Amino acid sequence: MPSGYVIVDARTVRAPDGRERDVLDAIQALPWKAQFCPLMRHQYSIWGKGPEWAWNVLSSMLLAKNPDSFRAYFRGYNPAHRYWVAPDGLRYWRGKYEIDRGQPDGAGLRRTDEGAKPSKDWDGPPFAPDGIGLYDKDDRGRWWPTEAALSSGYQPCSSCELTNKKSAIVASPKDPHRAAAFIAVAENVSRSQLRRGLTREELGLVLERYPSSVGKPSPRRRTELDRHLVDSSVSGRRKEAGMAGDVPKERVVRKLLELRAREGPLGSTGYRGVLSQKAIAEVANVRVQDVTRAAIELDREMKPAEAKAGE
Repeated sequence: MPSGYVIVDARTVRAPDGRERDVLDAIQALPWKAQFCPLMRHQYSIWGKGPEWAWNVLSSMLLAKNPDSFRAYFRGYNPAHRYWVAPDGLRYWRGKYEIDRGQPDGAGLRRTDEGAKPSKDWDGPPFAPDGIGLYDKDDRGRWWPTEAALSSGYQPCSSCELTNKKSAIVASPKDPHRAAAFIAVAENVSRSQLRRGLTREELGLVLERYPSSVGKPSPRRRTELDRHLVDSSVSGRRKEAGMAGDVPKERVVRKLLELRAREGPLGSTGYRGVLSQKAIAEVANVRVQDVTRAAIELDREMKPAEAKAGE
């Protein structure tokens, strides 16, 4: 921890030599690398990779003496970290040998000044939302993406891609298909509208909208795939003209059934893939009977085309 650095105001730190340093100058002087996990998108700067003065100035703002900082738990991680929203609008916090930064939206944060306590029973890896259902646990305590998640289009970071290192799976999510089907919807919308799959950044934005295991998601949140979630811009702030904001439930069901039909006959009772009728109903917030009815209609439409193709 730096010593002799005094916080002058929200943007200025006085160094031991008496020189006043601008926090934004310190931020810009440090090299930042992206962390590619879509569930905790952020950047980090490693100690010793940039100017020492810049590291010390920024670190000084991440101490308890900064009245604008606060302590919070991030998802399943213990203990709490100290966070600060800098003048550049990003949220900063300290690791052991790194400084991290991310968006200030508070996703996953539980503030201690609001009564947050350490998590004791987190369902999944600590970096993922509680009970999201995208990871299996092996007998060495490591978490790996489920086959359902990977087949749906989920893009883990490089560490989680090393699935050849996983041991015997000892714990699996209760419903691995629900989150996978949610991802499949977003992936399909992206390919339909943008003619490409989701980037990791866009996937991260989509997953921020995925409801946690605490309570049932509202009907709007289940079907809300706003354009900015699959926007070609990383920030998602601009929308291209003419694109609809929400995806109708009927279209969501139809698109998923079309994907499902590529894997096997819609009427098959032995299907064990991601896009089960139950999973589709969960994502679209409709009844399973409605999915079944839509599947029957789609199957009727497809049969003449299949017969003609076979002539």
